[in-house]
Amino acid sequence: MSRFPWRTLLFISVAFNLLLIGVGVGIILRGEPVTAAGGARLTTPRAIMAALPADARRPLRARLIQAWRESRDQRAEVREASAEVIRLLRADTYDANTMRQALARQRTAMSASTATFHDAAADAFTALTPAQRRAVADALVSQRVRFGDVRLRQRLDPDSGDAP
Repeated sequence: MSRFPWRTLLFISVAFNLLLIGVGVGIILRGEPVTAAGGARLTTPRAIMAALPADARRPLRARLIQAWRESRDQRAEVREASAEVIRLLRADTYDANTMRQALARQRTAMSASTATFHDAAADAFTALTPAQRRAVADALVSQRVRFGDVRLRQRLDPDSGDAP
């Protein structure tokens, strides 16, 4: 008579469940996965929206979301320029000057899209108190540190002693 390996099955099940729980907790604590490009940047729409203080979040988010919607055409231009760069890279013949022009178009489009959101953020921040603005700054720095920029605090405040 063969015995079913209940203990082994239970051990594997517990180990797998602990692994899943660890992944879930890690995602929750990290906020978002780190990307190959280095994670969230200080002034991206996602980073700014996440850094808003809870007590001022609703009205400021509404303004910033409106600015994001208004930049739809600019973001479409970024996507088109990015697609052109990819198309040029995949082409059988490569022309460096054409690529430079495509990359310049992409840079210009990204800059215009970012500027629209940054202008709205600058205006929205006028509604914050100095303490709330400092909280936003601290949250942005914490995001960058969490996503791997461990020396950011030292660069912002060399006397902080936070250097690794």
